[in-house]
Amino acid sequence: MIIVSDASPVIALAVCGKLDVLEALFEKVCIPQAVFDELAVPGKLQAAEITAWAKNRIVAAKNTAAVTALSLSLDPGESEALSLYWEMAGDPVSAAPPLAAFAAGNAAFFDNLWDKAIYPHNKPKPEDNKLFIAETLKQRCLLDVDWALANFNMSGASNGYTPGTGTIGKISCPVACTSGVSDYVVPPDTVKTNTDAIPGARLLVYENCGHSPLVDCPDRLAADLLSLMARAG
Repeated sequence: MIIVSDASPVIALAVCGKLDVLEALFEKVCIPQAVFDELAVPGKLQAAEITAWAKNRIVAAKNTAAVTALSLSLDPGESEALSLYWEMAGDPVSAAPPLAAFAAGNAAFFDNLWDKAIYPHNKPKPEDNKLFIAETLKQRCLLDVDWALANFNMSGASNGYTPGTGTIGKISCPVACTSGVSDYVVPPDTVKTNTDAIPGARLLVYENCGHSPLVDCPDRLAADLLSLMARAG
C-alpha cells in the first residue's frame, strides 16, 4: 500500500517522534515536491529532522496541468498531492478530499473543481451543471478508474506504469482526436502524441476550449463531426 502525504501529518508525527510509523504502515511513502518545499522551510517546526527524513521520498507529479488547475483553489502542496494521487491511483488515505466529498455528498467541492479544471471558458447552464454534479456524486469507483487510466497503454513505450502493448498503430478505422488549447486534464501535447501514433488520424484543435468542447464550442464540434461522418460515408 502506498501513501501520498501532505505536510500536516508529517509534521505531527515528527513532533511526536513517530515518523517511523509511516514506514510501518505503508510499503512506500511519497512526499510531493511542493510538500517537501513546505516542510523544509528553515525555522519551521522540526524542519531539519523532516528534511533529512523526506529528501529520499520525494516524488514529483507528472501532470503539471492538473497541478496548475488545482492550485486555483488549493495550496501548492495540496494541489501536487492530489494530482500525484490521481496519477498513482494510490491508497485511499491520499484520496481523502474527493473520497470524503463523495461520502458527504459535497456538491460544492466538485462544483469548484470542475469550474476550475473542466470549464475554463464557458460554463454549463445552471440546471445542467446541477445535474452533472448530482451524477458525479454517484461515482463509487474512483480508485479503479485511476488505476485503469494508468495501466491502459496502447503505445509502444512505457508510461511509467506499464510497458505498453504497441497496438495503437494497428487501429484501422477512421479516427479524429479533439483537443482544447486550454485543456488542463488532457494537455494538447498528449492528444497530438496519440494522434500521430494512429495511422490517418486527424487532430481537431479548438481555441478558447478546455476539457469539454460540448460546453465550450458545441457548434464547432458538431460541424466537424458531421463533416467527418459525411467523408467516411
